[in-house]
Amino acid sequence: MTCDHCGCLFNYGRGVAAIRDVNDVALDNDRLNGLAWYHTCTYAEWPSAGYALAWQAELDAAASRKTTFLSNDQLAAWKEKELNKALHVGTYEAAIENMLRRIKDQRDEPGAFYLHRVGLKIDPARINEGFRDENEEPASQLTTMDPDAEGLDAVRYLNTYEAIGSLSLAVVPEAIAWVQTLKLPAPSLAPTHSKPLVQLLDATQEQLDALRSVRADLSSIPPRQLRLIRSLGEPGHSGVVAANTVHSEKVYELRAKVEQALCEEYLKGISPVVANEFVQAMVCPDDMPVRFYADFFAASAVALTDPGAVIALVARQQPRVVALPSRKKRRLIVSRDW
Repeated sequence: MTCDHCGCLFNYGRGVAAIRDVNDVALDNDRLNGLAWYHTCTYAEWPSAGYALAWQAELDAAASRKTTFLSNDQLAAWKEKELNKALHVGTYEAAIENMLRRIKDQRDEPGAFYLHRVGLKIDPARINEGFRDENEEPASQLTTMDPDAEGLDAVRYLNTYEAIGSLSLAVVPEAIAWVQTLKLPAPSLAPTHSKPLVQLLDATQEQLDALRSVRADLSSIPPRQLRLIRSLGEPGHSGVVAANTVHSEKVYELRAKVEQALCEEYLKGISPVVANEFVQAMVCPDDMPVRFYADFFAASAVALTDPGAVIALVARQQPRVVALPSRKKRRLIVSRDW
């Protein structure tokens, strides 16, 4: 439609993103192999030649649960697709946002991620011209058979999920030449807490410990009865449940105060949207010491606030040449960790 204010045409709808830079060097097929690409996942050895074989049993178990509503042919097609998804690489920013999304939405362990810096070896003639637009054609489910069908080794696409508006690639495994890997977060880059923050953390921990020592014990009440007490306020136990509720609210308030202080200290200048994704990913379990949470929060935030330092560190890691089976055996090497 046309903007009433400036007269320009613009798209609108369910998923709308425009390319950030129409002159992005990633649009030049001859330059793709000279760029560093990035990927985050929970596997140090990525891409793994043996992962699909290890995952086969898990797929078979999942398939057995689907037999009630899928035919054998449909199950076979589903397993083939899952075992042959293309590998995705993109900008550093996209890789970090992918990690945060997976922690928040897929409940992956925050401390289990690796950052991979990837070098490619792609024939410039075997890359699609322009880019696939995820506003209209999702790319997350591309398999290695999709580029094969078009005589390609890589499909360039516009991101509408992570680092919206940036360009990423879905590639066949043979397109990866080497990988450098860094465990996240990197302890060597972790900042030192300021004195006021340390005082707040210690004071909060003392208050949490004091609350824990007087917490109402509900363990002796059967689960079904406990649900009735909470919903109906059953006499005799309502005071215990009420005390437990007050305790939980106080714990929440204390941890929220710590979270706010950490955001103010370690997320300065970060987009509110990305900062919110980060905070939701950095969940603090009730039994986790406040100082441990703050240390992990601060170390992890460096990926957002000082990307140059993280990129420089991963670039100093020993490159690992990716040796994968031949194209005929490719359908047994891919990872679901795209």
